[in-house]
Amino acid sequence: MKKVSSIKKYWDNYYKNNYVELKESDFAKFCIKKLKKKKIKHIIDVGSGNFRDSIFFLRNNYNVTALDINNEAYKKNLRKLKKFNKKFRFISDKVQNINKYKFNRKVDAIYARFFIHTISDNAEYQFLKWCHTSLKSNCFLLIETRIILDKEIAKYSTKACSNYTYEFEKGHFRRLIDPDKFAKRIINLGFKIRYLNISRNFSKIKLNNKVDNPILLRMILSK
Repeated sequence: MKKVSSIKKYWDNYYKNNYVELKESDFAKFCIKKLKKKKIKHIIDVGSGNFRDSIFFLRNNYNVTALDINNEAYKKNLRKLKKFNKKFRFISDKVQNINKYKFNRKVDAIYARFFIHTISDNAEYQFLKWCHTSLKSNCFLLIETRIILDKEIAKYSTKACSNYTYEFEKGHFRRLIDPDKFAKRIINLGFKIRYLNISRNFSKIKLNNKVDNPILLRMILSK
């Protein structure tokens, strides 16, 4: 994956110059049904984007820590987020620095929608190790990500990089995940797979007059 500075610049410009709907994702609605069965209080939303799922979790009375490399979405949505001041924390940083930030207790849930495919293989490994160390026993790591079965994405890229990584605009990359290798990695790290599904109909959206309906991997993991 390329320099973090160019990735940050892309996403800052994207959120500064574009309106992105704040309606929660289908994955967030799927996850909250699982979370309500546990005594979950604190969710870390990694790669929070414009905070649409963070806000959804906050409205459902969860404490949320959101982490994202961009600042512009935070500025745009500051008024909405201030309503949840005592329940919300924003960390503007790359995931490689997550160890710098201390949490009072081990984490109840880590939510990573459309995040794993934005980081390098090494960053993924370090992030998953941190998740396994930080999660409470029997609590959840919730993942939705693009995978190598979604070959259509290559049509829209401007450059094919190595290891199933594609560039779309300068600073905008997607690394498609191999589900089998990913499953082996998480099992080797000590995670248990509570739920796994692959489908084309998890996140159908229309962007710039194009319908995006990718093949995605959904997983719920615990220690």
